Amino acid sequence: MAKKQWISILLCLVFVLALLPASPVHADGKVGYTVLGDSISFGFGLEENNSWGRNNLQPDANGQYILYKRPVGGMPPDAFPTLVANAVGVTNARYYHNLSRCSFRTVEMLRVLSGRGSDYDNQMSGNALSNQVLSYNDCGMTEWELNDMYQTAADSVRSAKLVTVELGSNDVVYAVTQRLGGLTNPLTAVSAVTSAYQEAYQIFSETYPKLIQKVYELNPECTVVAVGLYNPFRYLRINEGSDATLGAAMEGLVNQFNDLIRNLNGYANNSTYDYRYADASNAEITPFNDTLSGYLSRNAQQELLDEFNLKMHCNRNGHRYIASQVLAALGSGYNAMDPTSVSRVGNFRDVAANAYYANPVKWAVGNGITSGTSGNTFSPDQTITRAQAVTMIWRAVSSPEPKATNNPFTDVRGDQYYYKAVLWAYENNVTTGTASYLFSPNDPCTRAQIVTFMYNAVGKPWAGFGGNSFRDVPNNAYYYSPVQWAVRQGITAGTGDGTFSPDAPCTRAQVVTFLWRVNGSPV
Repeated sequence: MAKKQWISILLCLVFVLALLPASPVHADGKVGYTVLGDSISFGFGLEENNSWGRNNLQPDANGQYILYKRPVGGMPPDAFPTLVANAVGVTNARYYHNLSRCSFRTVEMLRVLSGRGSDYDNQMSGNALSNQVLSYNDCGMTEWELNDMYQTAADSVRSAKLVTVELGSNDVVYAVTQRLGGLTNPLTAVSAVTSAYQEAYQIFSETYPKLIQKVYELNPECTVVAVGLYNPFRYLRINEGSDATLGAAMEGLVNQFNDLIRNLNGYANNSTYDYRYADASNAEITPFNDTLSGYLSRNAQQELLDEFNLKMHCNRNGHRYIASQVLAALGSGYNAMDPTSVSRVGNFRDVAANAYYANPVKWAVGNGITSGTSGNTFSPDQTITRAQAVTMIWRAVSSPEPKATNNPFTDVRGDQYYYKAVLWAYENNVTTGTASYLFSPNDPCTRAQIVTFMYNAVGKPWAGFGGNSFRDVPNNAYYYSPVQWAVRQGITAGTGDGTFSPDAPCTRAQVVTFLWRVNGSPV
């Protein structure tokens, strides 16, 4: 080939490469968001006016129902993974991988992540249920899509900065529907469902840790947010004419699943892994009026799978709630497209280095004022309790020994971490408790109470001249002078638009920031 031809080809290649979109992946970190889940993460059950309900279910040539391939650019707009993706900066479909599928249990996701021909795939090859779920008709995609998922699932996890795992519901549903076959007595059915939950939990307790282990084997640097379960049977009444629900009977068993996910041995509170929990137990599902006895009288196990299946999926409010819980677990300022945002304060995975409270947290931890809520979480958005607040203030003034030995509060014991702090606060008029004999250590603190505690702790200094700074702070309020003092000392500027929001709950981040400013904002 002539030299000029080679030069022409090279120039064309350079031109084509220049037109390709630049990747935001940086050498010092990963970006993007991968979702591992079932039909909840898939957005199943959302209203048809979102173009993502039953109208999308179409029969194939064999009469089996499959869900058409999702639109280019992502999931239905109200599904919680979409809401999370938008909130953490993942707006380009190139960096968003939703591996969720209808019918998936934990074991199917583990099998797919392990890949075709893997030890785990071979181990499960004789499992009829697993093979049934992994047939393209049952998991809601074409055969080509399923094969593609096997090939790309592991890479989707490897490349992601954020991974959400929402699994476990189908582990229960499959066990329940198998147990109900042929039953007609609703009380017997309740016992059968209880046994099914326990059976499903035993399997889940083995497969879920293996799944999380697999995720971290593929990507030890990723942030995993494990989404808990909600009770799908909360509205399913046991008998006609009775308010007793199957959900009430199952509540403790649902909590058992969530306790395992929240406190997963080897990963939760382990500084080696960024593992977080999002509580979904209050996710909203639309109330319905079905009864278990009604399904049983018609021997309607298939209806329980089909009709009830749609009803027990969370609605739009439910998806918004789950998204808010995931984002709360991530903490403010989390950006899945910015590899530099992985920088954190100390071991706290929920305190970004660029958060407004980053320096206050660093100062508070360095001075022994707080050690966080666990080894790797500070919980900045958690409302602070009265016990936590007086303890932080007490430590900020060097933890003086209380002079009094008489404890006036019946709800404060000598073996509790806040005992000395409460006695000190009482004898120094920082607070007098909520009653003559009660301190109410677990009650939440408001913004007004916090600035009042601090104002009292520093000796009630003169608030200075000047009018009222806020329209929601009456001149005769007990917190009037503390608020004016806090504003003039630069401790707080209020909540905006001329308001202080005195009755709003005060968060842990706000309290350490206030204390940091009281002490001169040291760097």
